[in-house]
Amino acid sequence: SGKVIWSSRAPGQAILYSQWSSPVIAQVNAKAQVVFPGGDGWLYGFEPKSGELLWKVNCNDPSLRDWRLGQFGQHAVGNVKHFFVGTPTVHKDTIYVGLNNDFEDSQTNAPLYAISLGHRGDATAKAVRWKFQHPDFGSTYCSAAVADGIVYVLGHRAVLFALDEKNGEVIWHCRIANNAGGYG
Repeated sequence: SGKVIWSSRAPGQAILYSQWSSPVIAQVNAKAQVVFPGGDGWLYGFEPKSGELLWKVNCNDPSLRDWRLGQFGQHAVGNVKHFFVGTPTVHKDTIYVGLNNDFEDSQTNAPLYAISLGHRGDATAKAVRWKFQHPDFGSTYCSAAVADGIVYVLGHRAVLFALDEKNGEVIWHCRIANNAGGYG
């Protein structure tokens, strides 16, 4: 019928710049959850029928400052909070999600996270399995892909990484474009 069953105000007024990413469905202990990547840099897990908030994870380091446009519309730079752009990838009991900043900010150094599912409440301290950052990665606008124990992710600097699914260590990486027009 298209009738609204439930809605959430997460993240409310805390949106850093915009809301880019899409929610996904994850199976956690044989039960579905809606995982919402908020524009505030938090992941939220909801019960699909009631909308009850089950868990949340802050994907920004507390030392980062809020992202704000400058007086003349300049983009935020430096140690600012990041937000989700690509859609999270669910594989088994883990969700893989990357962060980034504005499309015009080439200085971003935001991580790709592997977050275990199945926690309750504020799971920031216990759900993060690993966090991947690398000078050639920078950040990502893309979703990760997972197969045969390997997580594949394209970094902002046009470098494709293959990471060990268990610990996020680099298996291999290669540049797929140059800086003359193209991604990166």
